[in-house]
Amino acid sequence: MVTEVLNNYLLLNGDVSFSDWIIYSSPIFGLLVLIALLWRHKLTKTLNELRQSQQLLNNTQADAKIGGWSLNILTSKFECTLQAAIIHQTKFHADMTLETLINHYQFEDRATVAKSLKTCAKEGRSFEHEVRLIKPQHIKPIWIRMTGHAEYNAQGEIVSVRGSFQDISAQKQVEARVIQERQLLERLVQNASIVAFQIKRKSNNRISIPFISRNASEFFGIEVQSRIADAGDLLKLFEASDILTFQQQLSESAAKLQQFRWKGRLCGLTSKTRWVQSIATPRTNKAGDLIWDGLVFDISEQVEAELIAEQLKIEAIHSGKLASLGELAAEIGHEINNPLAIISGYAQKLFTDSQADRALSPQEVQVSAKRIYETSLRIVKIITSLRALAIRSDTRLHKTTNIHDLISNCLDLCQERFSKYGITIQVPLQNPVSIECVDQEIIQVIMNLLNNSFDAVRYLTERWIEIDIEEVGDQVEMVFMDSGTGINEEHQSKIWKPFFTTKSPSGGTGLGLSISKRIIESHGGEIHYDLDSAFTKFIVRLPKSQNMATDEAIELEKAG
Repeated sequence: MVTEVLNNYLLLNGDVSFSDWIIYSSPIFGLLVLIALLWRHKLTKTLNELRQSQQLLNNTQADAKIGGWSLNILTSKFECTLQAAIIHQTKFHADMTLETLINHYQFEDRATVAKSLKTCAKEGRSFEHEVRLIKPQHIKPIWIRMTGHAEYNAQGEIVSVRGSFQDISAQKQVEARVIQERQLLERLVQNASIVAFQIKRKSNNRISIPFISRNASEFFGIEVQSRIADAGDLLKLFEASDILTFQQQLSESAAKLQQFRWKGRLCGLTSKTRWVQSIATPRTNKAGDLIWDGLVFDISEQVEAELIAEQLKIEAIHSGKLASLGELAAEIGHEINNPLAIISGYAQKLFTDSQADRALSPQEVQVSAKRIYETSLRIVKIITSLRALAIRSDTRLHKTTNIHDLISNCLDLCQERFSKYGITIQVPLQNPVSIECVDQEIIQVIMNLLNNSFDAVRYLTERWIEIDIEEVGDQVEMVFMDSGTGINEEHQSKIWKPFFTTKSPSGGTGLGLSISKRIIESHGGEIHYDLDSAFTKFIVRLPKSQNMATDEAIELEKAG
């Protein structure tokens, strides 16, 4: 039986047939041979697995750029892995010593490593150093992290020192870039008058500033520590009302974990108030505290520019009013002269009749007086409408107004002119439609559109203007359409630009539509030219309430 098993094993493993070995004729001896062969097979398998593990270890060390080493204190025998030699860019050999590798380091690093190695061998103190290989100056340095720790025998004596070498050049390059970027950021922050900060709000709602950039003292004009235990100490520099909005917006940012934006006035340091703005992004740390990382920057020049721009806007709107009045000036005389002629005629009749011998009947006097009174009201309406357009105001006061009244004011000014050229105007029924607006500005928009329609249709065969008003949800839509054939395609993209006009130099300034667009948008509305209409058609949409316009503007700002 043993002989048969042994013979099969030998055949399966490629050995000679059992029948070729006379010496195997003894069963006991054959059993011993079988045991030996089984041990050989197991040993071979174990060695193969060991080689695979070693290869895996070598590959792992190569990927991690790490190698191991050990130094026997008693025999001074040094051993290291292949990767340790590769890291030091030297050829691996059996007689390699620790000094061989250390001599590749720059001089000042050698002394540090030698001292730490000696201390570790004597006192068992572990060490870790970052050292540099000697390289020409034009080649990027190679950095190595070397670690070492003592190993003890059963008696507690140090018998060896073991450790690792790891190539950390890539990490050092990243660190160098981070340092450069940080230095660049600090320079940018310094030059741009920007302060970087971090706000922390703990669970007890105590607010501190654990970090603020070094230029904070110069920015705020007082001595500012790099850490501020109570944010209120810094907020005291701002206007009281701005501090309240700071607290409110910070609470809202915390509740919704959304970006914090705040604008405040820095006061008390100089005679001139400075405006600053802060933007920060919230997050939570492991302790559950809320942290805002952000910037605060000086926007005084921006605010001043906005004030100047607003003033220029008011000037432009007023100039537009004057331009509209200039276009009306020649016709307003007729608007007033005709009623004056009527008044003069009836007054002359009364005077003439009163000089005659016959006495005027009460009915005749009443008819003449009534006609004079009604005609004088016509003049009053014209002057009132003219004042509404011409009056200048540096403040934009919104009030609730019936939009039909605004249209009526405009028609009072231009009715005579339109009638002279046979232009008919169709207006909607007098259903009250109210909006919250600066009425002078909306009158100006209506007058600009009516003036444009007048210039477009007065020489056409078909001369008409239609005005339609419709309530669309929380908005009011006004449609101005005339019998004109529309705007040339080449001009459609230019009509909203200031000073663009297709009229003669004496016919218009080119400010009407650009100012109208600015006015409507300042009310939270929109105005556009209808490309699909067969006639000339402009559509104006305005919110009924300015609160709606403000809410919509806020939503658009958040979305942007």
